[in-house]
Amino acid sequence: MLEIESDRIILTDRSGGSEDHSVTDMPDDSYHSAWFARVAAEMECAIAEGPTSPTLLENHAEIRTALAVTEGARRSADAGVRVVIG
Repeated sequence: MLEIESDRIILTDRSGGSEDHSVTDMPDDSYHSAWFARVAAEMECAIAEGPTSPTLLENHAEIRTALAVTEGARRSADAGVRVVIG
């Protein structure tokens, strides 16, 4: 189960174990300085390595997962369901 409320993000697995992935960026930090430099460096690396870059392939996998979760959440909301079990 994924719970998102404001900056609080909790991921709970089927056995009940929870992980806190809450956002901790400073409210005034529109540049996201805590992580942006790392993301920019990964992007430069992926571009230099080309279309078979491990970073690029990993990011594509993350994108596919995020889109699938988003689509599932939209279908759930359209069906009037609050909890999605998958």
